[in-house]
Amino acid sequence: MRLLKATIFLKRAKKYETFIEQACLIDGQNSLKEHMLYHCIAFDLKWHEHCIGEPLSKELKFATLYHTNASHSMVLQWILDGMKEPIDELVDNINHMRYLGLKDLLKDHSPYR
Repeated sequence: MRLLKATIFLKRAKKYETFIEQACLIDGQNSLKEHMLYHCIAFDLKWHEHCIGEPLSKELKFATLYHTNASHSMVLQWILDGMKEPIDELVDNINHMRYLGLKDLLKDHSPYR
């Protein structure tokens, strides 16, 4: 589910590349990059809790926040670098890094395979 949502978002961002790039350069009130980060944090925390079927441990919550921030940073860099890397490649790379970093904490419930 997360992969599909990420792919859809990135395809929409690519469609409006100039606007998205300019919007990501703006800080302060109505910052798109801050909105993206806070949305991803809320989504990932709920998603991982749903996957394991119980509240997140302190360690898993920290790992989720770590990987959410890393993913957000990579997407932001992709946007500011002109969206040159193919979307599927970016999503696959982020998914693989999440799998490697979270597999021991999510165990058999990992959605990143």
